[in-house]
Amino acid sequence: MDLESAESQSVRAAIESNTIAEFLSIDYTYPGWRERSEENNNYDADRPHPMYEGVGTAYLHIVPLVRPNGIATTVVCKDMTSTAKKIDGKYPLPEPGNRKQTLEAIAVDVGGPVRIEPKSDNPVKVPPGPQIPGPAGRDARPSRDVFTRFPFVNYQYNLDNYRDLCLPWATSRWGGNEPPKPERTPDDPPKIESFSPGWPK
Repeated sequence: MDLESAESQSVRAAIESNTIAEFLSIDYTYPGWRERSEENNNYDADRPHPMYEGVGTAYLHIVPLVRPNGIATTVVCKDMTSTAKKIDGKYPLPEPGNRKQTLEAIAVDVGGPVRIEPKSDNPVKVPPGPQIPGPAGRDARPSRDVFTRFPFVNYQYNLDNYRDLCLPWATSRWGGNEPPKPERTPDDPPKIESFSPGWPK
């Protein structure tokens, strides 16, 4: 799957932006997300909540899917077991039964070209933190509006309609059907790995 296509960039940017909003707020999401988030944020990102420093590395995997009605969609598998919210100086370990802290499967439909020009000057806040290493010529987040196709994000909440599609990938990462017990303690932050593929500078 071409991760640099307009469709894939819209999918990736939507999921990454919403994840940022869940930890911090919509003010820190990618350029252009605010204009497209009214129907695309989930409850945890929308509702008032304290801002928490997110630490660690989230892993995403994209699975193309054709539904029984013939409509093509994309399922994003999101492994959050190597992340944590910094709370009172601690980094709580992921709760095994909490899909937001383990494996979340999210379906994203992509519509046609947006009817407004992408905004490169739309001001957004950049979260503070260390410089994250990654491929040459790439950034950890886009500096311009990459939503050239309109995403329609279908969060599962208490449903598991797409989780089975993500399990082969997750089990290959975990070495089993359940995430392994973390080697760190709540006193230790999760490791921040190099980003990939990132975004064009």
